[in-house]
Amino acid sequence: EVLESVHILKNRKQDIGTPVLFLTNKPDVLIESYHEKLLAYQENDDFVDCQSASYDQIFSRIKHAIEFKGLRRSRRFKVDLPVYFFHLQRSEKFSGDVIDMSIHGALLRANGNVIFKLGDQLRINIPVLNYLPSEHGDFLKVSAKVKRVFIGGDTAGVSFEHLSENQGLKVTKFLTTLVSSQIGRSGIVNTGKRSIL
Repeated sequence: EVLESVHILKNRKQDIGTPVLFLTNKPDVLIESYHEKLLAYQENDDFVDCQSASYDQIFSRIKHAIEFKGLRRSRRFKVDLPVYFFHLQRSEKFSGDVIDMSIHGALLRANGNVIFKLGDQLRINIPVLNYLPSEHGDFLKVSAKVKRVFIGGDTAGVSFEHLSENQGLKVTKFLTTLVSSQIGRSGIVNTGKRSIL
């Protein structure tokens, strides 16, 4: 129930990000449930095992979580997704690949004659058929804005813009399912607190 409430909160606060520090007596249960429900947010979140930590350690971690501002809003995952996108300024449709993705944006590499510029507005069709139930359709359509252009011009960092709460939930569910399936195929190295893909 707590994780579900956190999930709802994070989706409502997509623009600012919401770091969460969990206090738990059952870290194994928390980690398993977190992996299932909130994996895409793990760049921002952390936990304290209250059974093994002293009061001073707990308060120190809480103070650090409140004061530290240098975290990403969400974790980026390496992916390989062929996509189509509509370039609003050029009124043209192009193909490309999403090569990394978070719940707030993506790294997009275009195929063909595309030179991105800062501020370009895009509408990206992300294929979700194998990752979300069929009632969500074949594609998740998201609006995006170019925030960074790499020197070759055909690769850009984009942020997802104007996501509704429902779209935010779909992006989160899609990314969590996609990453879980990649972990299942490639194996996982457990480092205790975090996992390395």
